[in-house]
Amino acid sequence: MKFLVKKEQIMEIVFLLFTLVSIALVMVIAAVIYNKIGIQFHSTEMATTMSNASLTAYDKFNVSWHILDNIMPFIVIGLTILLLFTSFLIPVESPAYLVINLIGFAFLVFLGKIYANVFAAINIASEDMGNITTTYYPITNAIMTNLPYIAAALVLLVTIVTYTKRSGGL
Repeated sequence: MKFLVKKEQIMEIVFLLFTLVSIALVMVIAAVIYNKIGIQFHSTEMATTMSNASLTAYDKFNVSWHILDNIMPFIVIGLTILLLFTSFLIPVESPAYLVINLIGFAFLVFLGKIYANVFAAINIASEDMGNITTTYYPITNAIMTNLPYIAAALVLLVTIVTYTKRSGGL
């Protein structure tokens, strides 16, 4: 197994943050489409021509949005565990990598704030998306709002795992 290079570890955290934002945006867009279709399904013209089974199936699907919201913390925890495992595989011979970690820390917190602002701007741009985010996805909204702090915690955890392994403990 080829060992990872330290700069690749920063890119893995960038990938983790990007994945979280992408999943959250896809969840919100899917809920917006669901609601737009629901308006048409429940209109008087459509409701009279459609079978009751179709309307019932559509209405029962409404439960799934909260399930998706509850999955988001597990996605964060799972990706963090994988990140920490790969951090353990990085060979560190020099404390000079600590400087790289500090630069990466600043970059990732900045990037986390950009991603959080993108998510917030998309929710503010459309009233439907803002309502859906607060109604269907409160946990995901909290995660996206605190993304810079999550990025800082990830860099701190990666640094602790990487350097305690080298020194044999704290």
